[in-house]
Amino acid sequence: MMNQETCATACMKWSYKYFGLANGDRCYCGNEIVTAFKLNKTYCYWQCKNAEFGQKCGGRIGMEIFDLVPVPKNNSGKTA
Repeated sequence: MMNQETCATACMKWSYKYFGLANGDRCYCGNEIVTAFKLNKTYCYWQCKNAEFGQKCGGRIGMEIFDLVPVPKNNSGKTA
């Protein structure tokens, strides 16, 4: 089942800048955000399926969008 963590992991794997969730379980990845259709957060009301209580995954016509920030590496080359 899709939640914020599994969607982020999938999109990071392909080096996308953003990930979004809609309809409670649909994951989308992309490198641009179209702001022409920016909606109020009240349109992102669906609870993520198989996630902790309170985690939202968009709505019927709204998509919850997040930035994917790369994890910095320390001097040894391992992720911090």
